Amino acid sequence: VCSSDLPQARRNDAKGKGLSNFTRVEVGIADDRDFRVVHRLIGPKGRHMSDIVAEAKGAKVWIIGRGSRSWEDDEGPLMVCVGAMSSSVFAVAVGLVQELLAKVHKEHSKFQPRHENPRLQR
Repeated sequence: VCSSDLPQARRNDAKGKGLSNFTRVEVGIADDRDFRVVHRLIGPKGRHMSDIVAEAKGAKVWIIGRGSRSWEDDEGPLMVCVGAMSSSVFAVAVGLVQELLAKVHKEHSKFQPRHENPRLQR
């Protein structure tokens, strides 16, 4: 991941939980009962989030926005928050979140036509 591709880190953001490198990455897909984007982002038993945190040791990753089931922040568009004290850990975590979002967007584009037109289903 090229540093110019990374979202800008927001220093000392109120929602950054005190992390020196922090950003929110917009998901771009609203959560619903059919596609369940939040479930796809979190992964089975939290696996996707756990994998990101395991690979980017020291990073924190969480989901906020409408449909996130966050007791803290469930208003506005869905976003994946990424934070870390180290800029190198932050860059790795943001890159992994962007890869996960690309995968979910690809699944969503395949899901949409089938969901909208039942005759396209296998």
